Amino acid sequence: LQSFVVFDFSPLETGAALLPMSFAMFAVSLAVGPIAQWVGPRGPVVLGFLAIGLGFLLVSQIGQESGVEDLIPGFLLIGAGQGFVTGPTSSAAVASVPEGDEGEASGVVNMGRYLGGSIGVTICGLIYLNTGISKLNERLMGMGKAEEDRLDTVLSGAADSAREAVAPLGPGARERFVVEARDAAVDAFAATNRVLAVIALATALVS
Repeated sequence: LQSFVVFDFSPLETGAALLPMSFAMFAVSLAVGPIAQWVGPRGPVVLGFLAIGLGFLLVSQIGQESGVEDLIPGFLLIGAGQGFVTGPTSSAAVASVPEGDEGEASGVVNMGRYLGGSIGVTICGLIYLNTGISKLNERLMGMGKAEEDRLDTVLSGAADSAREAVAPLGPGARERFVVEARDAAVDAFAATNRVLAVIALATALVS
């Protein structure tokens, strides 16, 4: 969504739009420790994944006319869910190992978190690009293959490349293309968030 085809955000503005997620995670992380000690780690973890799944579902509902304010409820739920999950999982892992191995256990949890994040980013990027390019090419029927490939760079998220790709188009063609590219980007973003929602909700069920 940072690409100019949807919100015309700079990297700084994109980071600012994600702040509600970070604030929610920070606030919940401060409170979840005593809760996990009282009820055990499983309850907060399940609640966290449910919140994350619901947050992704809310974010997936955005349309071309949506604004940043439409993303905030979903971002708050995702951040709060992460806050519920992160602390209790680390505490449970450390508590389950013999005394003296706590450092190794904490390291394994953190490594798993970073590895999972890297794999998730890769999978989501593939879903986004494949869905977006497929949707965009459906809307650009009649264009040559070389032209389609050049215009597909708009969905890469690199604003400079996107502007170069559409620069040769005439005013009317450019306006039509930007509308179609926005639709494709929103469809791809929604599809990616639906996949994330399914994963989070499934994780809540098996936790």
